[in-house]
Amino acid sequence: MVYLEVRSNQSSRLLQLIQKKSNNPATLSSTTTINKTYPLFFLIHRNKPYNMSIIQQVSNATLNDNWRTINIDALDPDSSTNFDVSTLVAQFPPVSDSDIRTLAQQIRQLLRGGDPEGALRGALENAPYGSSEQVKELHLATVMEVLQSIKASEMTPLLKKIMASEGGGDILDCLMKYLYKGMESKTTNASASKLTPQSTGGFSQIGGGRPGAQNESSGSSMSVLLSWHEKVVEVAGLGCVGRCMTDWRKV
Repeated sequence: MVYLEVRSNQSSRLLQLIQKKSNNPATLSSTTTINKTYPLFFLIHRNKPYNMSIIQQVSNATLNDNWRTINIDALDPDSSTNFDVSTLVAQFPPVSDSDIRTLAQQIRQLLRGGDPEGALRGALENAPYGSSEQVKELHLATVMEVLQSIKASEMTPLLKKIMASEGGGDILDCLMKYLYKGMESKTTNASASKLTPQSTGGFSQIGGGRPGAQNESSGSSMSVLLSWHEKVVEVAGLGCVGRCMTDWRKV
């Protein structure tokens, strides 16, 4: 079986050429082209030299072939296959378990010294981005402790003071991350039960030993997070939520 491309409008010459090729089995595996313009393709078969239906069968078969055999991405200089995508991400120094516990003690000292702003800044400015999930959960508990130790009446003035300072927008963006992480975390409720009784302007930190106290502790923790979320959006705007969602640095 052979394809014969004919670009000539001379029908007599065409028939002679077809007969010649069909009678010569030695040339049935080659393709013959005549340099004229006539868009006609013949499929020459030894037994059926003029069966044009075979052309349609072969044409349909070629449509099922995968003609893309070249990996275009490998030739594209901007493709991710030609460079390490991890190089686009800044590398943060790892923070060990002992380091994060030492930081937590320093933050608690600031709280006991009556400096909630310094405690909140210290917790948010030292977020362990390059650490393990276990270390991040420990720091989340510290941030939750700071948030629950601040009275509701002090939230807005404190946030405005942070926002007006250098790097205040980034600090509030980090705070928003911890608010969402606290809402989804399973360890938030457990950390809340470890806090000492302290007035938070309407937010109870302990649930006591009564039946259902665990649910009360869980509800109070969520209430604190929602109140902080409202105040952060009020001070930093809704853009804070968008930046929190799109930032690849996870707390």
